[in-house]
Amino acid sequence: DVCSSDLVSAFLVVMILLISGSSNNSYKNKPLASSYSNNNSYAELYVRSPITSQSSHIEFAIIVSPASVTFNSYQGYDGQILSTKSYSNTSNSYYNFLKALDSVGFMNSDTNISSPVGHCAFGVTYQYQLYNDSNKIQDSWSSSCNANDTYKGLPLKTFELFKTQVPDYRELTDNLDITTY
Repeated sequence: DVCSSDLVSAFLVVMILLISGSSNNSYKNKPLASSYSNNNSYAELYVRSPITSQSSHIEFAIIVSPASVTFNSYQGYDGQILSTKSYSNTSNSYYNFLKALDSVGFMNSDTNISSPVGHCAFGVTYQYQLYNDSNKIQDSWSSSCNANDTYKGLPLKTFELFKTQVPDYRELTDNLDITTY
């Protein structure tokens, strides 16, 4: 009967849409970054250069909180600090920064939690984290290799938002042997 086959077809289409929609949007139920704009939270971008020797490997972090923005650069894999610089921040500025992170999908990530270590040996890795009261709320990553990345926001725009929080970013990174976006 034509009517029942149309009904079965329509049912199948609806089921496929529901299943594909729920798997693609599993991260949409996470709270927004801006909901953590209290004084006990901070957002961090951690950037790692390609896998090289201990003496050549470079990493840096940009940490944004309601009170400060900090830029740290590291040499090697063990967190040896090359330089650190901090700038004052305000709660209102921090809230606006988190709202901007919301607009680029900062909290969008796969539920598959995997470490970025080793996934992009010849490229740059970007790790996105949000902490609240010392609890890690968000931890995802992307890379220039696009290798099993867990970050589903907009990586370039996210990077730019963090970068613009550091007034003299260019001067701080000029001597670092790392090519970012």
